[in-house]
Amino acid sequence: MTNRTVSFRFPQELINTLEVRASHSGKTKTDLVIEAVAEVYGASKPMSATTTISSVQKQIDALREDIEALATEGGARAQTYLQGYTSNFVVAIQQALQSLKDFNSLLGAKLDTNRPCLPNTEMPEIVADSTPDTSLPPPSLPNALQHLPQTTLLNPEAASNPQQLSLQIQYQLQIFDPLFSAIPELVFVCDRAGHFTYVSPFAMRVWGVTREELLGQIYHTVNIPPEFLDFNLAQFGSVLSFGKMSATELAVSCGNSVRYYDYNLSPIRDDAGTVIGVVGNAIDVTHRKQSELDLQESFKRCRNLFEFANDLIFIVDAESHRILDANLKAARRLRYTRKELCQMALEDIEPPDSAIYFEKAVIPQLERNGSAIFTHSLRRKDGNVIPVEVSVRLTELGDRLAYQSFARDMHNRMTEHPTDV
Repeated sequence: MTNRTVSFRFPQELINTLEVRASHSGKTKTDLVIEAVAEVYGASKPMSATTTISSVQKQIDALREDIEALATEGGARAQTYLQGYTSNFVVAIQQALQSLKDFNSLLGAKLDTNRPCLPNTEMPEIVADSTPDTSLPPPSLPNALQHLPQTTLLNPEAASNPQQLSLQIQYQLQIFDPLFSAIPELVFVCDRAGHFTYVSPFAMRVWGVTREELLGQIYHTVNIPPEFLDFNLAQFGSVLSFGKMSATELAVSCGNSVRYYDYNLSPIRDDAGTVIGVVGNAIDVTHRKQSELDLQESFKRCRNLFEFANDLIFIVDAESHRILDANLKAARRLRYTRKELCQMALEDIEPPDSAIYFEKAVIPQLERNGSAIFTHSLRRKDGNVIPVEVSVRLTELGDRLAYQSFARDMHNRMTEHPTDV
């Protein structure tokens, strides 16, 4: 198909929309405009430009920047994003496979006509100033591979032919190293027979092995850290058989320290949907994991203070007055279990006159000052009443307001009526 370069001047809002759609679809802005115009005028849609290695690199770079931005956040949001990142990562691998498959077909056609090189078939991209974007040329191949147009990126039949397996390994190194050399993530590819056909430079550093020790070897015979090896042994066959991703978090011993990795094994499929290999990737999440562990330790210390305090402690919903939590001291002193207390409201453990006083005198003070100190009475399960001195403050608990109350037992300092201090 003959192409002509045409300049358009679009509003900035439309250009922004095109850029967002392009980044999510992996297509160029030119492809999106042509598809839209063809649909409006009922014309046949031209074949989209082949996904290039540079476009896949851009997607991976963008994903990497997002991960770095989330690295310090930790918690559920970062974990959810990392799961999405894994899915995007596998999509990028699949795009690279399709790109190189198309590249092989075109290369074979060019070799059949004895032409020395492959021209760039990607259409110029429309940018904000209507200036065509210059695409990168396709990657060059080793001389041995230029004479084998039938070579594919991951051919299941190559596993039984040492020469073809070696060429396939060289081919993947040529294609994948420009993508993954600058990315601090462990990446590897195995064919269906379990041979390592690609290992990223970062993977060699994490595993402490050389490519010569890995490439062409079966996954269960290599000398890699036992944490990775055990997971591979347990899940590799399942990924191949059922075609579903398997993921875990690994704690890997590194001398006197431990590093944590989100580790995934995902199936690679051909055009027919048959699983032809496995791609593995691991992301170092030590910083996030350490933040989580520190948070858990801090929570544990706070919980211990809560549980073993000498005062009766209650967390009460400010709107419904339902008891959300209570410490062991409160449960034992009032002769309830903690489960029973957390199914009750504040009024269930107050004598009627104390409940009225709290409603009319204490709540207004909390609304004005945010805290209050007063003497009060609490009713035990057996009906007996005990006097307490209460310090309460209004606080936020997630998306609700709550009363945090500390009640000190005053059974040796009896009072006739609860009064404000």
